[in-house]
Amino acid sequence: MVCDRRWLMLGAMSVAAATGTARAQSPGDAMPTRQEQSKQFDDLLKQAQQMGPWDRQSQLNEEAVGLVFQRQGWSSEPDQFALGMLREVDRVPPWQMQQRQDVFLRSMQSRYNLTEAQKTLLNGKLQYEGMRLTFKYFKDATPIAMEAMKARADGKPFTPEQVARWSRTMQPMLDDGRQSIERVAGTLSETMTPEQRRLMDTDLKAFQKRHEDVVKMVGKWEQGQWDPRDWGLDHDPAHAALVASKQAEQAQMAALQQMPGLERAARPDDESSWERYVREFGAARGFDAVQTKSARAILKEQVSRAKNFRAAHSAQLATLQRDLAAASDPAKKAEIQKDMDGELAPIGDLFKELCNRLEELLTAEQRERAGPRAPAAAGARAGSG
Repeated sequence: MVCDRRWLMLGAMSVAAATGTARAQSPGDAMPTRQEQSKQFDDLLKQAQQMGPWDRQSQLNEEAVGLVFQRQGWSSEPDQFALGMLREVDRVPPWQMQQRQDVFLRSMQSRYNLTEAQKTLLNGKLQYEGMRLTFKYFKDATPIAMEAMKARADGKPFTPEQVARWSRTMQPMLDDGRQSIERVAGTLSETMTPEQRRLMDTDLKAFQKRHEDVVKMVGKWEQGQWDPRDWGLDHDPAHAALVASKQAEQAQMAALQQMPGLERAARPDDESSWERYVREFGAARGFDAVQTKSARAILKEQVSRAKNFRAAHSAQLATLQRDLAAASDPAKKAEIQKDMDGELAPIGDLFKELCNRLEELLTAEQRERAGPRAPAAAGARAGSG
């Protein structure tokens, strides 16, 4: 199925008004009245219209979602169908909800060769699950959706802190949304021919894989490790400064690793190798006794933080290590390694911080002597080997 909403990849945008991005309502929470919900929903649609001409926004979205699919490796035929569906629906402004729904249903009917009765059943089940999710998550979802759309309308970037806050509320909705889609698929499957069912099962497996990847990304964003490029916002004017900052950071890391004698001095995700890196960095830059003492203090602090992180995540890391050792299929091994890299990303961030703080110790003369930083090698993994 293709019902994984676009914001699962691109964040709390306008569709958050319909699916929610928040924790479930607790029994003691005061639910807004139907009239209050209607007013808030109207406010959301008005805010969406403040984002400017939808043709322009849709073009940005089309590029962004394409980049997300490309980077995540969602390239199978079912993935490409989902991508085409998302783009087709998104060309219709979000305030034209009925038209969006019609586009979606026509595409689903064409995909699975649904009868009119099956199409009606699909529509009814989707309406029911959509209303259930809206009612369950509406109270906390609405402020998040309003905040996201207002930022877009004002031309302001999202911040890692914002995305971390939004992401911390996403897990219940992600799990609930997946279960809703699986329920709809299960009901529709009962009416299908074997050929229809085989195709839908293939699409459902692809959706489940995308969902798992999104859950992993959300875990990273919760820790403040959000990059606009995670949402395909590489060329979004509002995020140009943040994207440039991230690119400069990557270039700096690559340049540091390209210094003579440092090519194999450290692995960013292995704190046991950092001592050698600090020692050789100081020697290459000509550190004096005071600088060396400061560098050692920074190293001690960063290594301690890395060890604390590793201890707190020891169970997850041990499981991944066992899975990696047991995997024989190259594709499966690569997938597990990707998960391992994601789990260790916070340690890599600590190494980046270490490098930045070492740079801050340099005198003007040392900086001038070092010359301009070398450009980053495209696609190279800092310190690999």
